[in-house]
Amino acid sequence: ERRELTPKKKGTFSMKKTTHRYTVASATAALALVSLMGAGIANAAPSPILDGGPTQGTIKIHKIKGVESGTRADGTPLSDQARQALGEPLANVTFDLYKIDGIDLHSTAGMAIAEKAADLTLTPEIVASGKLSIDSKDYTFTKATSVTTNATGDASATVELGVYIVNENLANYPGDASAITPAAPFLAIMPQTNPRNHSDWMYDIDIYPKNTENSIEKTVK
Repeated sequence: ERRELTPKKKGTFSMKKTTHRYTVASATAALALVSLMGAGIANAAPSPILDGGPTQGTIKIHKIKGVESGTRADGTPLSDQARQALGEPLANVTFDLYKIDGIDLHSTAGMAIAEKAADLTLTPEIVASGKLSIDSKDYTFTKATSVTTNATGDASATVELGVYIVNENLANYPGDASAITPAAPFLAIMPQTNPRNHSDWMYDIDIYPKNTENSIEKTVK
């Protein structure tokens, strides 16, 4: 779905958020929503990045065994009841966050690149290569931080505005890592538009990566 702002006068746009007034850098820029499934982006909606707002935001990861692919994927938190219905939380799972270099979300060009990145399917091989090809150009990415889920399956990272690759890493998982298939790498863009109010911005993004627990069935003959 695409939405556009109507200019008040040629070349300029404005919107209100509480008592603050921000200037929009681009009216045609796109901001992608994070994916529950962990494969690329669940949704993408054109939305301009604001100048003058916060320079950081928080990516909140909720690792739950058995998250279904149809679960809401709009970056907003689930209710406690909805979350409990998804399954058992997984502790001690590490996620590496890589910031893609050279994408400035305050510019029209940067947002155009982010929009194209949202259309890509990420793989572990891409993460291992250290670069992502967007529109025939290679962009490197640098690890910004790593976070590990706690006993309730939660982990959070405060990050600068930008485009991030989030990759699940079971290398130091204390349990039987072979029993778990990690979520595919996915893209997270900070910030993102509020799906319930497109004139508002979310700097706290909740992600529920899909996870599969492997099982072995034994047949007795």
